[in-house]
Amino acid sequence: MFVIEISGHFNLFKPPYRGTNLPYNVTGSPCGGYNQVNTSLITTVTLKTNVSVRVEHGNGNFSFFFSPTTDGNFVSISDVLFANAEAEAVIVNATVDISKANGTNGMQGVIQAVFYFDGEISYECADVLIKDNSSISSSTSSSTSSSTSSSTSSSTSSSTSSSTSSSTSSSTSSSTSPSTSSSAVNSVPHVALTFLFISLTIGFGNLVSL
Repeated sequence: MFVIEISGHFNLFKPPYRGTNLPYNVTGSPCGGYNQVNTSLITTVTLKTNVSVRVEHGNGNFSFFFSPTTDGNFVSISDVLFANAEAEAVIVNATVDISKANGTNGMQGVIQAVFYFDGEISYECADVLIKDNSSISSSTSSSTSSSTSSSTSSSTSSSTSSSTSSSTSSSTSSSTSPSTSSSAVNSVPHVALTFLFISLTIGFGNLVSL
């Protein structure tokens, strides 16, 4: 587990510490003696959530961890932070990423702050429930995008097929029509010549009989 060094009183107040007493110099892993879930103080958080610690005096480093249960393995969810309260008390704000510890939407778990105070390791825990609509929105957006893409592809394919069919039909009709018309036109001279030949033959026959 990451060891934190801090020289000064501290107080994890966002999300609220699960203990009932003023949490100064709370020793004992994993949660400073308050190792049971405080069912009356479960704070709703997002996967990337803000945390705040008040340091009364002194200076040093600290960090945050997360686990689905108090008895689980706590995983780091923040960088190492520094507080300097030599002149006066300070509040240190940070954003932690619970997804680094495999936290997911709908999961209940524990945010743990670990400190080193005057040579002693100190711990504070807060009970949290993850409710992150952004992860749901991301999943829905991905599903919608996939559906839209599929619909667009189907529509494009249908349109292309229809266009190709129409073009082929038009081309075939156009090609067939002139051919038929040309055949009809060409048959006219042949009929006229045949009629003329018959007329001449009859006329010549009449002349001979005379």
